[in-house]
Amino acid sequence: MKNLDMLREFYVHYSGEPDNYFRVTLFQVSEDGKYLVSKFYSTKDGEPHASHGDETRQRENFNKNRSQTIAVSAWRDLRPKIVESEKEINYLYPQHKDKIKSIIALPIFSGDISEDNLIGIITVASSKEYFRRTDMERHKEYIEQFTLRIVFEYCKWRALKKIEKKN
Repeated sequence: MKNLDMLREFYVHYSGEPDNYFRVTLFQVSEDGKYLVSKFYSTKDGEPHASHGDETRQRENFNKNRSQTIAVSAWRDLRPKIVESEKEINYLYPQHKDKIKSIIALPIFSGDISEDNLIGIITVASSKEYFRRTDMERHKEYIEQFTLRIVFEYCKWRALKKIEKKN
């Protein structure tokens, strides 16, 4: 998804640290509403994260009732979350310890803030301790600029589904 690539590139340039590796993921709620599914991602090397495309792992690792991941926490609370350092991260996979040191997770809504209007959760992970809670509003504003297209496409898709149901 082009907007996720642009968001990742924005953070690479904005951070001023070319060796800071950013990974952006868009999670959506599963059809049964019990777990998050990674739908789209953007990484420098094009490699997906460990559970992308593996529904069994996602069902286990991103379960709404059991998971301690920041993406699920943002989903449960319907508000943005930041983990500032690796001490706060619940690593699902050992190989992430070298790659992820801070993360921001932001719910995306098609309207008012509610479970019914939730499109998904965007996470931006950094290989350095980059994200700070004191900068939450600034990062929220940046990320929201890139999610406008996602909201537009989602609303268009939903309108088409309503038309199809009528026919």
